[in-house]
Amino acid sequence: MSLADAVNRWLHRHPEFQTPAPRTEQSAGTPETARLDIELPPTLRNHPPPDEFEQMQAIARKFDVAARAERNRALGRAGEERVLAHERAFLASAGRADLAERVRWVSEEDGDGAGYDIENYSPKAGLD
Repeated sequence: MSLADAVNRWLHRHPEFQTPAPRTEQSAGTPETARLDIELPPTLRNHPPPDEFEQMQAIARKFDVAARAERNRALGRAGEERVLAHERAFLASAGRADLAERVRWVSEEDGDGAGYDIENYSPKAGLD
């Protein structure tokens, strides 16, 4: 929503952007495209426009991005640990201790590249 708010603020400050520019004809009869307003090119630095910089700094002071990322990682890890314990307990309670021992925490052991976090089994695996 902050992106939508920023766009709305910009459009409010630049109402001419929403009004189509009048088309003019060149004397040779070739249509000329609408006038282009060329502004200064953006800098190579990744800074917001000066009029929004202070507002963004105020938000950043209130919002600790690194702390949120750490909380998200801890929550994700706790969730994966819970699923791992559940799957092992489920298989053990179904009489499949052999499969419970084979349940793997793939993202912890092999990394995040597999596309899944926990490798588990159906209690009916190998019974067919």
